[in-house]
Amino acid sequence: MSLIILQCPNCGANGRADDKSDKFVCDYCGTEYALRDTVNNYSVSQNYSTVQYITKNIAGAAPADSEEYIKKGDVFVSLELYERAEKAYCKAIELNPADWRGWFGIVKTCTRNFTDYKDELHFDYYETAKKVAAGEQLSEIERLYEPYINKRRELEAAEFSASVQKKKAKLRPEATEPTKTGKLFKIALLAGFALSALLTVVLMIANH
Repeated sequence: MSLIILQCPNCGANGRADDKSDKFVCDYCGTEYALRDTVNNYSVSQNYSTVQYITKNIAGAAPADSEEYIKKGDVFVSLELYERAEKAYCKAIELNPADWRGWFGIVKTCTRNFTDYKDELHFDYYETAKKVAAGEQLSEIERLYEPYINKRRELEAAEFSASVQKKKAKLRPEATEPTKTGKLFKIALLAGFALSALLTVVLMIANH
């Protein structure tokens, strides 16, 4: 019995089964397929006589295209499985780099479906998506991205305003509350006035 290494046409992940198996279950996405009896391609890796690395076609499954991976990525994003979504979008980009949805999918994974307003990694993917898009596609990108970037700018402005107010609050006590040196100066000044008044009284008494 030989070990068969298969590639899932749905997500691209590798799985294993023996050559007597009549079905294949992907360990990555959990999708189950029936296997054809014929083996289209195989190769024996190096000198391992007991292990065959064989690629089998999946019955009833046409070769996966970028559209399938984009749909798969969208599903993973909706489930908040962002690492899996990223892998699906990357596969879509590999198959069709001219499709803006693959690049924009990476934008969604980086920003956690437009909920992470601190992410800095998605900007390059966003620009690439715009470069490969045209006409209505570009309008669609801007429509999807606009709420996120507006909210991000709003939060950044609020954060900046709060930072300024915090700095002002730190400076305000120094301007309004007397410092220790100021207090000592006032005490010394009052003491001087009191001493001067006392000397005046003593001189007046002495003159009488």
